[in-house]
Amino acid sequence: MNRIVAIIGRPNVGKSTLFNRMIRKNRVITHVEPGMTRDRVYGACKVDQVCFSLVDTGGIMPSPQSHIEVSIREQVDFALEESGLILYVVDFAGGKMNVLDGGLLKEIRKKGKPIILIINKVDQKADESELAEFHSLGTSNICAVSAVHNRGIENIFEQIKNILADTPEGESVESQEKSLHVAVVGKPNVGKSSFINCLLEEKRLIVDDVPGTTRDAVDVRVMYKGESFTFIDTAGMRKKRKVVKIPESYSVARSLKSIRDARIVIHMIDTSEGLTEQDLKIIDFILREGRALVLVVNKWDTIKDVTQEKFIKYIDQRFRKRRIFDVLFMSVKEGLNVLKVFDYIHEIQTHFERKIATSIVNQVLKKATLSYTPPLVRGKRAKFYYATQINVFPPQFLIFVNDPKNIVPSYRQYLLNYVEERFGYRGVRVDLKYKMRPREDYPKVKRQKRKKGRR
Repeated sequence: MNRIVAIIGRPNVGKSTLFNRMIRKNRVITHVEPGMTRDRVYGACKVDQVCFSLVDTGGIMPSPQSHIEVSIREQVDFALEESGLILYVVDFAGGKMNVLDGGLLKEIRKKGKPIILIINKVDQKADESELAEFHSLGTSNICAVSAVHNRGIENIFEQIKNILADTPEGESVESQEKSLHVAVVGKPNVGKSSFINCLLEEKRLIVDDVPGTTRDAVDVRVMYKGESFTFIDTAGMRKKRKVVKIPESYSVARSLKSIRDARIVIHMIDTSEGLTEQDLKIIDFILREGRALVLVVNKWDTIKDVTQEKFIKYIDQRFRKRRIFDVLFMSVKEGLNVLKVFDYIHEIQTHFERKIATSIVNQVLKKATLSYTPPLVRGKRAKFYYATQINVFPPQFLIFVNDPKNIVPSYRQYLLNYVEERFGYRGVRVDLKYKMRPREDYPKVKRQKRKKGRR
């Protein structure tokens, strides 16, 4: 037995709400609309000294019809195979058991793994007589809970602890959090989920031609040359005016949160569509949030008679600003340059983990101001005293001046470009902050008294 606990059940019985409650984070989207969860979503749990991984899954139906339903069932089957313990969730519904629950539970029992029956949505304390119908399912481990109101959750943890106490130690929560987080974002259907599946060399995420297949942000652990990475697959972000359904607005909000939670963001575009206005807005948001960026041009195998140099020139024209991020041409379908993304990640890491000595920062600042003297503002000129690095990620430098108001926007941009070029920053935007030096920092000059007498 291992320390992976899978949450299984029909659609809309409250699996994702229970998952969020148990990991103590609002990670999975919950909504009255069934089928919000599709991919497997993992979370780390710890009760006393027992650590385990919790897996949320999509709702299963006895006879899946559509391609999405079949893919969800495949994800559930994988979770059943890899788990050591199953939380089978049913809906209390006033004490009436759904006719499908017995058949699905019978199917799950064939796996030969311990099962805890979770009777969810018991919002008020129920008598044993009201739970009698659920006892007929023949499961000895039963917990009546209300995930929404946080009732009975401790009973679940207690039963899990008793079952998993003698199993091998699982991965600690701390080691999972130390993994470098990389968010994969972009418009719908650009190949984000296929890219992560290609890294894993398995069908970890559901892929479909229908836009909007991925609805939630899904964390996926990837090991490469002994290093641990957490890639975050996100829902496609369309233009705001095209988002009309509430669930999709939740998905977009999660995608934006994933950008903030990550250190590095891979923004993926479709070669045939090029760099659209929506892509430019997403890139601008990534850089404004201080995240490191790699632009991936996917489906490069589908374009003809266009060189990479020509396409980069087109990107620079569309971006309309000084480009500080690198461009990686990729074909997930053909496996072209997929693993090369780790080279770009390592290069960016060296930039945002670097601490530059204050003496070197001041040398660069002095050269910048000597090369281009600050312009006069209302008859006054900005005077720069010294600078120092105050943060590593994102890189932030504090510059002391006589008056920040004397620095015009064009000169601020000049200093920013100069610092980025001299220190070789790529993929991450440098933040220059200006501060007026306090008066007590100015050197005190004693005035000599003029001698009295004739001149």
